This record gives sequence, structure tokens and C-alpha cells, in this order.
Amino acid sequence: MSSVYKVIVSLKHKPEEYTVKINLYGENGELLETREYEGIKQLTINSPEVRISRQLSPNPMVLVIDAYKPKIELREKTLLYIIDEEKR
Repeated sequence: MSSVYKVIVSLKHKPEEYTVKINLYGENGELLETREYEGIKQLTINSPEVRISRQLSPNPMVLVIDAYKPKIELREKTLLYIIDEEKR
């Protein structure tokens, strides 16, 4: 059985775009990778489970994504995709 990764996505809204910070956590809760993107106009998430949990402040908006085989891909410099390549 594959382990579940947590992809934590922080979205800071700017006029007409987002600043996006992604933290990828392993099954034991260890931080594996951090990525930051500027000028994102669209975020597409293709994963069985995405959560918006209670937050301490409205900015940034935080999404929690469970994925077995997460793939993070920037296309055309403004389109960000988060895909779980192993569907369940």
C-alpha cells in the first residue's frame, strides 16, 4: 500500500493573480519539499481529496490535499497543476 502525502497549498491573492507556496509532507509528517510560485493565474487540482480547514487569518487561503503520488507542474508560466498520478 502506498503512503499518503500531504500537499499544503497557501494562496495569497493579488489583483488578477496568486502567489502560491507549496509544502509537501511525507507519511510521517516530515517536510520533504517547499516550492514558491509568483504570478499564478489558475490553479488546477486533480486529487480525490482536497480540504479547506479552519484558519487563523483569511490571508493566505490554505488548502490541504491528500495524494498518493503528487505531481506539481507549472505550465505556460501562469498555470499551476497539482495532480495525484495514482488514483484510488
